[in-house]
Amino acid sequence: MNLPAELQTSPPQSGISCIGWHAANGQGALKGFADLHITAFRLRLHGCAVFDTGSRQWVALPSRPLLDRDGQPVRHEDGKPKYQPLVSFDDAAMAKRFSAAALEAVAQYVPGLWGRP
Repeated sequence: MNLPAELQTSPPQSGISCIGWHAANGQGALKGFADLHITAFRLRLHGCAVFDTGSRQWVALPSRPLLDRDGQPVRHEDGKPKYQPLVSFDDAAMAKRFSAAALEAVAQYVPGLWGRP
């Protein structure tokens, strides 16, 4: 199988590359959505949410809104929608490692995202 041109470059040390970016238009912590490639598994994760609260940044694995029987979004007490994970890690430590590596890949793909060149 031939890899697309964007995947033929050397991957970062972590083995995670950002291959696409879609900026969010909102004002909250959500900065946008990254498409990531995990080289060792030849796996593409589409729509990983990238967040920045000012004091902390992280990348979340793809998820979808949780819906009730009538197809309406289920909401938290504060009115924000609940999300259901599509994939997950076995433990929090591995999720943090993934997030750190994914943030590095996104920063390389989107220079200046956090005010850094």
